[in-house]
Amino acid sequence: MIFNRVLVLCLAAAILTGCQSETISSGSTRCPDRLARDERMEWFRDARYGMFVHYGPFSQWYDWYVSKTLPNKAPEGATPEQRKRWYVAGLTPQRDFARHLARTAKAAGMKYIVFTTKHHEGFVLWDTKLTEFNSMNMGPGFDMVAEYVKACREEGLKIGFYYSLWDFNHPDGIASKHDDASRRRFLDYTQGLLRELMTNYGKIDILWYDGPSPLGYGGEWEAQKMNAMVRRLQPGIIINDRSLTAEDFTCSEGHISATLHPDSDWEACMPFHHKLWTWYPADYKNYYTPRDIVDMFRQIVAGTGNLLMNVGPNPATGHIGNVELERLAVVGKWLEAHGEAIYGHVDRPEALGFITNDAGGFWTRKGNTAYLWLPKWPGGGKIVLENVHGKLLSASIVTNGAKLGIDRAPQADTETVKNASRVTLTGLPKKCPDAVCNYAILKIQFETYPR
Repeated sequence: MIFNRVLVLCLAAAILTGCQSETISSGSTRCPDRLARDERMEWFRDARYGMFVHYGPFSQWYDWYVSKTLPNKAPEGATPEQRKRWYVAGLTPQRDFARHLARTAKAAGMKYIVFTTKHHEGFVLWDTKLTEFNSMNMGPGFDMVAEYVKACREEGLKIGFYYSLWDFNHPDGIASKHDDASRRRFLDYTQGLLRELMTNYGKIDILWYDGPSPLGYGGEWEAQKMNAMVRRLQPGIIINDRSLTAEDFTCSEGHISATLHPDSDWEACMPFHHKLWTWYPADYKNYYTPRDIVDMFRQIVAGTGNLLMNVGPNPATGHIGNVELERLAVVGKWLEAHGEAIYGHVDRPEALGFITNDAGGFWTRKGNTAYLWLPKWPGGGKIVLENVHGKLLSASIVTNGAKLGIDRAPQADTETVKNASRVTLTGLPKKCPDAVCNYAILKIQFETYPR
């Protein structure tokens, strides 16, 4: 599902095999035990920020986005084996690719990585015994998953495996939709690959499914059986809902959409290059800026979710491009000062929405502590809060810890607001104290539930 579907279909037809678009209907058949889920989700809820890495044969086809034409075809008369080798020939990551990714993620303030172990075309980036179409046998020439896992552990990052259920290269991948024998073979193959991933690399923290096509619902995928096997092999692993069963968390793609239920876990996966998930050497203007990412934090923290920020490494090196490197470093610097408002347990700030402010700020909350995010710094030295209920104990600037004055006065009752106060926060500097992104946050401690 992630990566341009039209491109996947065109490449499939021109390079490996034909495939057809199928309508996917989502289904939910069970909910894991709540207490056990809370225990395994604890680190995820604290982390808030991770790196998504899209790397594979598709990384080579960025020119398609410019010209809208397919890349050159394999030589005339090439055998299926030759066509596969040609397909991955440009995938030549350096052996230090994983260390580069992990160190970049850690410096950016990220707490986990999700890496594409197999995408829709079916190329397997580990030392599998189930197909020759893998990174040991062709292309990179080594087990990329092993290198990735090792690098994450060295940097203290949680480890996530992206796994596409869809596989248009497998001879039964498309036929499984309509043929029972093909489906049985394809499900056995899928479960075998997952068993390898869950067995060969030690403790794994996330299984991130994608592309549940061509089979249309969890029962067709034997998702309950499959995920039960995963959990037996990896106790404590967390699983998203893209095997079309209710598991641990849901994920919006390319947009930020909080769940309707405050106690449901969710993640927004966002491509650095707006709508593109793969390597693309584009102009700076086509990438999200550090301020854009900071504002994503604001929206996601308000909805008690996580941000999974995608990067697309260069197919020839496996390294991230300079634009992403520079901007991730800036975000990491900003998080050094403002991380307390992002990491850890957060709460929905709905009640704070009734408190207006004259600075155009936005609220997030941790218990009795409210955070006022200020994308535009007020230059008048003060901020006025209207419709405040409850006592304020303190106010400060998260960026530098500077204390603010609190002037509180009764506010006249209206038909909709009664027994409220007008609070003026004083002592703000004329210039925004954040020199990194020009985006500061105020911290306001209430005596009771802030509203």
